[in-house]
Formats: sequence, C-alpha cells, structure tokens
Amino acid sequence: MKQTSLLIWFLVSFFSLRAEDYFFLALEDSYYENPANWFPAYPGDQISDSNRVVLMADASFGSYDIHIAGSMEITLGVRLHSALGSLQVMPSGTLDNQGSLMVMRIKNYGTLYNRLSALIYLYEYIAYDGAITQNACSAVFETIAHIENSGRFDNYSRCIAGSDFSNTCIFNQIYASRLEVSGRTLLSTGCLMYRQAGRRRR
Repeated sequence: MKQTSLLIWFLVSFFSLRAEDYFFLALEDSYYENPANWFPAYPGDQISDSNRVVLMADASFGSYDIHIAGSMEITLGVRLHSALGSLQVMPSGTLDNQGSLMVMRIKNYGTLYNRLSALIYLYEYIAYDGAITQNACSAVFETIAHIENSGRFDNYSRCIAGSDFSNTCIFNQIYASRLEVSGRTLLSTGCLMYRQAGRRRR
C-alpha cells in the first residue's frame, strides 16, 4: 500500500495529469489487461484520440490488437511484449518507444518514434500513406519478415528487414546509418524516394 501511494505521489508530482491520462504500474502483475495494474483506471485496447497511455513498468498482452488513436509512451527501460498481439497506430495516433517493443506486427497510419537506444523487434512492419516513422540514433528497428513503407521513414541508426523491404514513398537513410535486408547492407547512407503505386495491405 505504501509503495502504491509513493507511485501515485510521483505521478501527481512529476506529470501534468489530465483526466485522459492512464499509467501502467504493474501493481499486481505484468498483464496489460489487468485493471489492477493501472492508475487511475484501465484504458482498454482502444486508446481514443484524447487519451495518453504511459507504460512505466514491463507489460505484456495476449493475442489481440491495441488501437492507438491518442498516444502511447513506453518509458525508458520498460518493455512491452506480445508473442501474438499487434499494435495499430491510427492517423491521429502517436507511439513513442523509449524502451523495448516486441510484438507480432505494427500497422502505422500515424506517427511512430523509436527513441535513442530503444529497440523495436517485430514479425512485420507496415507504414501506410501519410505515416511517419523515426528510428533515432543508437536505436534498433528490426523485423523477422518484411518492412513495407508507404510513408516517410527517417533512419538515423540500424534498420533490419529479415526477409524483404518495400518502399513506395520516402526512406531517408541518415549518414552513418544502415539498412539491412536479408543479412546484407542495402543502403549505408542516402535517400530512397519512390512515388509509384505500391501494394497495399489492410
């Protein structure tokens, strides 16, 4: 009880709390869907455009999708994991990873940040028209299968596509960064820019 009170005091003191803010604290276990792990309440798997979800402890979820129309922040040193579940970032949504993110897939219609020294490890990644993806310095963005980019992808570090890479819009490869596909370096610096029609996944 004392530990819970200290965590709540920390949140009130150091965050500008709004009625739409939800914090995962792992007070009982590591399961995302357990309401007892959340303060002030469980936000569900549909994060609306007015909501902010902040993961402050390691979390895992099952074989379902979390839809992010608002924002989700994975704080420094925290891991979000699901062997079969996926994330879908809606056009109004932002996914901000400062820790480790390991899920089946991400479908991005909005904005995704993989921050300094963070890790994203997926089966596949699909970014649609209008999506923004940023892989910061010293970060790793890796898929077992493919990366499909139809938005803007700024790579400042290491981007790895296990099987194939498809780009139908803008992929910026910043100096001293790497794009690796099927174990070989495809691009060490420069910019891939394509605007022809590409395949679309739903």
